Amino acid sequence: MLILIKLYLMRNSQQDSENISRYGYLYLEFKSEFFFWEIIRLFFKFALIGGSFFALVDPMTRGFILLVMLVVYYMSIIRFKPFRLFSFLKLELDSIKTFIISLMLAAYVDKSTNYWLRMFSIGTIAVVNGYYIYTMVKKMVNFYYLVFVQPNLGKLEEALDKLKNKKRTLTEEELEDKRFHESLTDLFGEEGDSEEAMKKSQTIEMSQVNKTDTIKKKE
Repeated sequence: MLILIKLYLMRNSQQDSENISRYGYLYLEFKSEFFFWEIIRLFFKFALIGGSFFALVDPMTRGFILLVMLVVYYMSIIRFKPFRLFSFLKLELDSIKTFIISLMLAAYVDKSTNYWLRMFSIGTIAVVNGYYIYTMVKKMVNFYYLVFVQPNLGKLEEALDKLKNKKRTLTEEELEDKRFHESLTDLFGEEGDSEEAMKKSQTIEMSQVNKTDTIKKKE
């Protein structure tokens, strides 16, 4: 109940980074208007567990009650489609189908007297549930990679690109300096260093200025 109240209070700030990091696992896979669906799913699972251990009725009646609950939940998912991604919707529907198949095979195992058919039914239950668990883990990992890991990788790549651009700019500036020093070397000889070349260039400029001043005075 407290979780439901918390989800209701932050229904308008679901995309806040703090809410995503703390409570995102409760609502990220659902559409914004179905932020509460995880509570419904948990209630349904608890109801299934309670129905499985309901000992006041015979096994066939328990199986029928569970089957009705599964069908009702299956139809509600098809009706409302609360999941953001179709893959998650399909995964939830597959989980219900897996449960129904397992329930029917378990009822057959309970009533059958043939040893090999019972072993075959139990093996089928194990394979079906194992495949579903594999599919669920794979899709959950992909989803959380897209939500939590990939955005951070994008930021990292952006920072690396900025660093590369900065290095490239520094390299271009260094090349310009190198060209400038090479041009001075070509003008004043290879034996002089850059400081001497700069002094010579300044001396030439000063002499040109003095000549200009002298010409102006004579005029």
